[in-house]
Amino acid sequence: MQLCPKHVPVARRCARMLLAAWNSADLRQIQNAIDQTEAIQLASLRGADVERLELLQEIAAVLRQWMAGQQATSDLNASLDLLRHIANVDRFSTAPPLETRVSYPH
Repeated sequence: MQLCPKHVPVARRCARMLLAAWNSADLRQIQNAIDQTEAIQLASLRGADVERLELLQEIAAVLRQWMAGQQATSDLNASLDLLRHIANVDRFSTAPPLETRVSYPH
C-alpha cells in the first residue's frame, strides 16, 4: 500500500506509514510498520533524510517498547508528536483528526 507519491521524501513517507499503522490500532500492522522502519538502510540516503530516518528508527523503538510495557506514556506521546511533525501532519488543522495521543497509564 502506497500512502503518498514517490516524490515525497523517504522520511515523510515512512513517518506517514508509521502514523497510519498506529492510527489503525492493528497490532500486526503496527509491528510491520516498525519492522519496515527499522530495516531501512541509512547508507542509501542523503542529507536531512538520514537524520530524520535515524529519528524515526528511535521513534519506532519507543513504540515497540511501549507496546511491551517498557516505556512511559509521556515518552510515547513525545514520540508521537515528533512522528506527526516528520509526517507533516498538523493535529490542530481542519483536516480530519488523527487521534494518537495516549492518556491512560500503561
